[in-house]
Amino acid sequence: MNDDSGSLRQQWSILINSFIEEDSEEKLLKLKSLNLSFDEIQDYSKELSQQRKFLNQKIEHIKEQIDEKYAIIETLQLVKSDISEVVKEIEDLNRQGEVLSQEMVKMERKSKSLRRAEQILFSEDQSA
Repeated sequence: MNDDSGSLRQQWSILINSFIEEDSEEKLLKLKSLNLSFDEIQDYSKELSQQRKFLNQKIEHIKEQIDEKYAIIETLQLVKSDISEVVKEIEDLNRQGEVLSQEMVKMERKSKSLRRAEQILFSEDQSA
């Protein structure tokens, strides 16, 4: 039964995600027609929050690695050794960080769209 529940939750997440990818009134109104419950929206919101947390952890780890590489460069410069390999590693880490930052921007857009969808979906419930 848990597998069915998890699968259903995943299907809802995919469905909601497809609607909030494009933050348009039309898409959000279509989402409203699905009669999703507040709990279903909240579950997806929690999932997005966990994904953001995971991305933040990865970005923080990359920052730490870059700091370590800069410390290595300082040491190598003191002993007049070649730093080109470490510089390449830093550049690679920077690229990885940029990709993760772009994913974070997308995640923030999704969160914003989800909050907007929540307002549209549940505004009538609160006014009734």
